[in-house]
Amino acid sequence: MDAVPETRADRTIEIHLFSDSTGDTAARVARAAQTQFSGHPTVLVRHPRVTTPEGLQAAYDRLKGRSRVAVLFTIDDRELRRMLSEMCLRDGIACCDLLGPPLEALGQAAGHEADLVTGRPIARIADSSTAARA
Repeated sequence: MDAVPETRADRTIEIHLFSDSTGDTAARVARAAQTQFSGHPTVLVRHPRVTTPEGLQAAYDRLKGRSRVAVLFTIDDRELRRMLSEMCLRDGIACCDLLGPPLEALGQAAGHEADLVTGRPIARIADSSTAARA
């Protein structure tokens, strides 16, 4: 039997964005990353305002049975981040916590943990170039 050629639709990667707010931050990162996979069309699927274990489970249940899925998430709550990571690991779904590691790094620099307040507006901070100071 001849192999069926893979169609463009078969190569589509679904990037599921879980967020406790709008998902804009995760969408920006997903768009930047997907540009490096020109052979694979992508679809962004947002799961915004995930703030409870029940809401997380309901959103996650929509992934079951899908292939070529990656989960990116920006969730403040440590327990929800842990739960989502464990669900993805259990089900063999690629995932990436986009907020937890930066919160830990900044917490180390600040000498205390993050406030973990959901939905705070992103502050505008002037970027500083090391080269400009040299």
